[in-house]
Amino acid sequence: MTQDQTSTSSARNPMLDQLIKNGIECLDKAENTSEDWLYVLYIADARKEFRSAVEIAPDEPWLWFQIGWLELIDSDEIDDPEPIRAALQRALDLDLDLVAAHVALAYVEAKISKARYFDSEEYWEYFDHYLEESDKVDLLEQRVAENDDPEIVGAFRIQIEQLRADMKRATEGLRQRMEQAIWTGPAGEHLRAARGRNWHELFEARDVTIPGTVVVIEYYPCVIGNLRLIDMLDELGEYLPTSERASFYDSIG
Repeated sequence: MTQDQTSTSSARNPMLDQLIKNGIECLDKAENTSEDWLYVLYIADARKEFRSAVEIAPDEPWLWFQIGWLELIDSDEIDDPEPIRAALQRALDLDLDLVAAHVALAYVEAKISKARYFDSEEYWEYFDHYLEESDKVDLLEQRVAENDDPEIVGAFRIQIEQLRADMKRATEGLRQRMEQAIWTGPAGEHLRAARGRNWHELFEARDVTIPGTVVVIEYYPCVIGNLRLIDMLDELGEYLPTSERASFYDSIG
């Protein structure tokens, strides 16, 4: 990470310079600690430093991205998406080509949509039905294992295959409806916007010099950020069609 490049701005702000350095140092500590409680503490400290920095430089999209991103990675469950969404949207208002903010917002919207769907009565009805069918398959397989009559075993196997085919069709239908909900909503808008730009931008070092400082800020946290976003894509799972998903993974290979 480069932190000491000469700023093109003649009006340096030492306080802004120090706040950003402090935030980066906190993120370095978070990345290098193996203690969960320390990680949480360092992330919170970094967020505080960047929030103070953005008060001095409110038109810097990468500062707003850091704030939104840190809110996001600090939330296992997104109970209140508004602070995350507001910071990331502000970053995009300032720089529409900021791919990282598009993908992060897509994840937020996908998680929210996913949570709403999984709370739906349709999903739980399907889930109960799936468990019942699964129990039937287990029982039939047990009978196959206990029976020596080829004709009876064959009949059991036909029933098993029919049940599995029905379960697969139901699963695929649910998956397609969830995928459609993602791609036609706000998450899809941001995923399409990101795909229309350069995926690589998200994972390549993009040094951004904040005017008025000698600090160069990157897409950060670096290692944690990459791993977390891969986890996020895994969470999205079937929402990303295979070709696009493969293209994304190729871009970070």
